[in-house]
Amino acid sequence: MSHSDDLLARLETVAAVFEEARPAVEENRIRGAEQTLGFPLPPLLAALYGRVADGGWNPTGDTCPAYGRLFPLETLVDGYLGDRDPEAETTTSVRFAFSQPEWPEGVVTIMSGGCFTNVCVDCLDPAAPVLLFDSDIASADPDAAWTVEAPSLAAWLEEALGDTTRPSGMPVWPQWRERIRYPNHTRRDAREHPEVEPLWPGARTLIADPADLDRWATGHPARTPVPYVVDPFGHLWLAGQGAGHAVCAGGGPVRAAGHLTLVPGARPGDWRVARLDTRSTDYHVDDACLPAVTDALDRAGVHRAAGLSDDIEGR
Repeated sequence: MSHSDDLLARLETVAAVFEEARPAVEENRIRGAEQTLGFPLPPLLAALYGRVADGGWNPTGDTCPAYGRLFPLETLVDGYLGDRDPEAETTTSVRFAFSQPEWPEGVVTIMSGGCFTNVCVDCLDPAAPVLLFDSDIASADPDAAWTVEAPSLAAWLEEALGDTTRPSGMPVWPQWRERIRYPNHTRRDAREHPEVEPLWPGARTLIADPADLDRWATGHPARTPVPYVVDPFGHLWLAGQGAGHAVCAGGGPVRAAGHLTLVPGARPGDWRVARLDTRSTDYHVDDACLPAVTDALDRAGVHRAAGLSDDIEGR
């Protein structure tokens, strides 16, 4: 018997004592889940669902309701889709990353760790390390929110069974920034001033469609550079008179920030962006955030002038 077979056999015994444990899933369901996710599950994780149980149990064997349970396969898939795209249509409408909408590619949540934490597995790393994500920390310092719980799923399961002990201190997992669709920029002074910036009427305006721009323009001059931010969910916000990027973002993280110049057309709702930059004294931003800006403009129905890329200025 191989080491993996022995480990799975012991985990089957553990799962059998949980009334909430669901029957293991068929091979075709696992393949279907991988097709939906867009990547294969690590073999050991697939075996947990295909041989042990479809969630509902804890590898430690503790049946106390206060302890977490492994999620069913469907919940794992829907949670990943929802965290990668807050507007994704899923079967269960599960969302795990309440404070971190920029979810890393290939990282699935397998269970709750309690106290705003998710226990996750990196499916793109051959070792399948187990990661801990703290959504409470993420809003102020996302780089500290990701830590390595165990170097592999096998090591994590062996620790749960009492075979090994965890080394003191968990290293951070810096690769999360390489896996998100857009950099999730945080305040330059986020560690000293993580609080939400005070707002006042008109301090910022959400631009969801061209009609929002028509209303915004009644109190703001066109053809002058206006501070903008793109929030973590991809929405475009314009700053009001006297407001900077931090106020426009409510003090939170952004996908992009800078200034844009709007030019009205001949008809209401006909707007285009004539000039754009990615300059901000409040946020660490660079030209890597430009796809987030163009996506937000397209989403809001704002035209981009031909050759706009020639007028984009970085920091």
